[in-house]
Amino acid sequence: MSEQTNIENNSDQLFQPQLKFAKNILLGEERPGVYTQLNFYLGNIIASIFLIWNAVSLLILKFPDYLREHKQIDVHAIIELRGRKLGFFEGDFFNKIMLLFTIGIVCWTVVLLCYFWIWRRKKTATLIALIAIGIYFGAHFVLLGIDYFNIDTTLFDKISIFIVVALNLIQYIILKRRSVDRLSEDINDHDNEPRK
Repeated sequence: MSEQTNIENNSDQLFQPQLKFAKNILLGEERPGVYTQLNFYLGNIIASIFLIWNAVSLLILKFPDYLREHKQIDVHAIIELRGRKLGFFEGDFFNKIMLLFTIGIVCWTVVLLCYFWIWRRKKTATLIALIAIGIYFGAHFVLLGIDYFNIDTTLFDKISIFIVVALNLIQYIILKRRSVDRLSEDINDHDNEPRK
């Protein structure tokens, strides 16, 4: 049998052109530097965890009867009790925490999408990711107050948000410095051109 008709040998190459094309569209053709790769992979992991957590939490709040029927856990009562301890009125905390999870889903989706542009070293993507994280972070304080953030936000969440913000701030500074260096090189090259 020839290599062209052998299905076992060609099965690995069957989708390879399509996968390479999709990879090039998402990530471009060249690999970025080590720091950008670190930011990309670590940021994607953290953003995915937050996105999944917010999505699952919102689903649990939207369908509290499922846990009550199968696990005998009254989600609504637990949320209302926690809200009262934090000083919220009846039903107010439940609505605000649902809004927080919805904002979280939108913000972390934006951050995940930005990471594909960060891989391509786009300075604006880093800035948009930082703004989205800032909105998510600010929503905690605006909707639920500082007590919720201090008491109910886990140390893992706080450290993860700090890591993502720090990585993206450093990425932004690096990209800004590179664009300034490129601009000064262009100006120097232009000044060194012979005048006609």
